[in-house]
Amino acid sequence: MNFYMTSGTSDFLQKLIEKHPKEHLILLEGQGKAIVLHETTGKSIFSLPKNYEVADAFGELQQKGYFVLYHLSIEGDRRELFKQKFLKVSGDTLKKDYSIISYRLLMPKKNSEHIIFISQWAGPASYEVWTKSAQYNAHFKSLFDVGASSVQKIFDGESYITTYSAYEVEK
Repeated sequence: MNFYMTSGTSDFLQKLIEKHPKEHLILLEGQGKAIVLHETTGKSIFSLPKNYEVADAFGELQQKGYFVLYHLSIEGDRRELFKQKFLKVSGDTLKKDYSIISYRLLMPKKNSEHIIFISQWAGPASYEVWTKSAQYNAHFKSLFDVGASSVQKIFDGESYITTYSAYEVEK
């Protein structure tokens, strides 16, 4: 499955969505930015997309809720190591968490891009509860925490988190 992202003003991206009503597009807004997510088996409809391959998925991305994007700077062979560690814990834990709506683990098609983990929640409170859970602390904190000793050598550069909200849009 292919996954594409692009950014722009909310108005511009809204018009893009209206222009492509048959495509599954999600408009996210937050921190003064707007992005559109596009998951498809086909090609991108964006002029300048960031291109990813879906390495793991759960649920259907929906135009609602709270999205958290982990941008992970991992290069070379360590990408496969991270992916395997993630897949090992996601099936037994994250996919059974009732509070998560959906998620995607995205592997970049270009080496210069970050690995992206997108999670969708009902709201910020559900995400906060998860980050304080025993499940998160036991399985995911070390995967996403740059300072964690077990994966510290995996991260090559600056890793960061962005958050967005999805509101109902007209198509």
